Amino acid sequence: MIRSNHFISAALLLSLICICLGAGCLTEENGEPARETPKRPAYITEDDGAVSLLGSGGIQTAIPLSAGVHLMTMETGCIDDRDLDSSQVFITTKNEYIRIEGRFTSEALPFATENGKASWSYAFMLRQDADADIRISHEGPWRLTFSVPEMINAIPPQSFSGVGTAATPFFMIPQGTYSCDITLENGTFIGVHLMDYDGNLLPGNGSQVLLPLHELRDGDDELFVGDYTTTVPVTIKRGDNYLLNVLTDGAWSVHLSPA
Repeated sequence: MIRSNHFISAALLLSLICICLGAGCLTEENGEPARETPKRPAYITEDDGAVSLLGSGGIQTAIPLSAGVHLMTMETGCIDDRDLDSSQVFITTKNEYIRIEGRFTSEALPFATENGKASWSYAFMLRQDADADIRISHEGPWRLTFSVPEMINAIPPQSFSGVGTAATPFFMIPQGTYSCDITLENGTFIGVHLMDYDGNLLPGNGSQVLLPLHELRDGDDELFVGDYTTTVPVTIKRGDNYLLNVLTDGAWSVHLSPA
């Protein structure tokens, strides 16, 4: 879930994605293990024009997607009363390959789960119309939705917060210099991408993205669950609508304000 603290903002529920690994062995005949034929997911066109795939377990299918920026939202449920803290989605077209994983630390997962379901989201760009190959890796039930990102009537100072990987709504950032305060709690990594309305990533301070993936590692180079805070300078050369992709397995907040 992601929240905007601007007084004109609308809260955006973001989804956590869980992905099933392929079908497992069910029975044996003549000493040979029999494998279940993967079921095709249900294909649903929502009232707002969004497209959803509904299924359970690992699948691979193809759906048509138009050129432009898409919001991918994955909602997953538990199985046998077990929390599923990780899932993956792979999107392949002639010109793009996108792999994104929704993951939560055990400390953050309770705050990402509501009514037995967790969700995460991610915004991505397709340069042309395509029949996209979609592969999902998850152990339990899931719903994967492709929609147009929300847009809110807001300018900095602007704050968002959430748990796990999430895309914010588009919001207006005028030309100028800004300071971006980024906080992680109960996580092992965080990265932040700033994307304009045309799907281009805005370079950060000496990097190709706003905040390159930062991992929390101890003296033995092992990942550990902890907190992290940083401030990144941002220069906006062209006023436009932008959104943030936050990649993490913990709770996060981002605050963008004029420098």
